[in-house]
Amino acid sequence: MPYYISWPHLALALPCLLALYWGRLVYYTVPEPYLDEVFHIRQAQAYVQGKWHIWDPKITTPPGLYLVTWMQIRVAQTIGYGEVGTRWYRTINQLATFALAWVVSRLVSRISAFSAGTEVGKKSNEGRAQKQSLGESVHSTINILLFPPLFFFYGLYYTDVLSVLSVLMTYYFHYQNEQNWVVIYALVSLFFRQTNIFWVGIYLAGLQLQRVLPRGRPSIEFPTRSTIWDVIEGSWRHACIFDPLIKDAGFD
Repeated sequence: MPYYISWPHLALALPCLLALYWGRLVYYTVPEPYLDEVFHIRQAQAYVQGKWHIWDPKITTPPGLYLVTWMQIRVAQTIGYGEVGTRWYRTINQLATFALAWVVSRLVSRISAFSAGTEVGKKSNEGRAQKQSLGESVHSTINILLFPPLFFFYGLYYTDVLSVLSVLMTYYFHYQNEQNWVVIYALVSLFFRQTNIFWVGIYLAGLQLQRVLPRGRPSIEFPTRSTIWDVIEGSWRHACIFDPLIKDAGFD
């Protein structure tokens, strides 16, 4: 059966192609290591050369980026690539944008489906809701991928892109109820940024509590203008989480 490329696929390819162009533009403008790239590339080169005992004390992030780079360059050397320069190190983040586009689109579609009142596994109205939210989902995905503080690092050799990718993969498998992969990607994310412990630990635990605690319980109505004591008492009595809409959030 032939496979046809739909317009959402083409739309999601746009930020990936822009990332490749941005990387090319950055390289021709700044061909030498830029700012902290000096430390990151030097550390990666040490690993590529097998000098695992060397660690630059100026680096404050775990070695995940350098380990991925070591694997990438080993593959490149196996298939015949010769000398590896600054541009090659930066390429890893540009290639990661394709995986990032995929996982962001999946997460946005999932969130859009819930916003439209559908649930995974329920077919009623699912097709209509997905059709209505498709354009919005694609638009949101492109906005996220082009988010300036993230897009800037597509062209540089920093930990940001792979860090974001590993955290979002953790969330993706969380929503898929694939707990083994959740643990794996959560641990992987800590190899890129130690501060990811908040996103894959504390924040993810909050999402899980939000899913589990209200399940099977009657609808709980908090006062329109709740006080902190109303929230504490209601949450304790009904074993549920105070999770209002943003417009209703706040305490008197």
